[in-house]
Amino acid sequence: SNFAAAQAYFSHIDTYATICNAQNVSHKTIISQIESALGANYGGRVFLEASPYAGCWGSNNSYNMEFFEAIAADLHSDGYHIGIFSNSSNWQTIFGNTNPTGMSALPLWYSYDDGQAEFENSGQSSFAGW
Repeated sequence: SNFAAAQAYFSHIDTYATICNAQNVSHKTIISQIESALGANYGGRVFLEASPYAGCWGSNNSYNMEFFEAIAADLHSDGYHIGIFSNSSNWQTIFGNTNPTGMSALPLWYSYDDGQAEFENSGQSSFAGW
């Protein structure tokens, strides 16, 4: 946890938040939950995860993008440093060919998990401006 990392004297702690819009909650509610979990003095980057978990995203790619971008924009305006945690396949599944507005300027943590105990990014491919 972030608290345990801080107790171990790590000076820079980032985190990620899995975003899901299928729970009929507003993006403001999700922002409130993230900010409450992190606390007022959080100084690391918040990577917003875009992964197609079952039942998590609707089929309207444009709406999904608007929802995701609203969370990123509002967290940024609240003073948080934002990044994206995803990969080309996940992004395409959730957002289709919908173009993000300025999201590619954010740092990308490329999600690559092939189940192998090695570090090999041969499957990484560009998407959405990254």
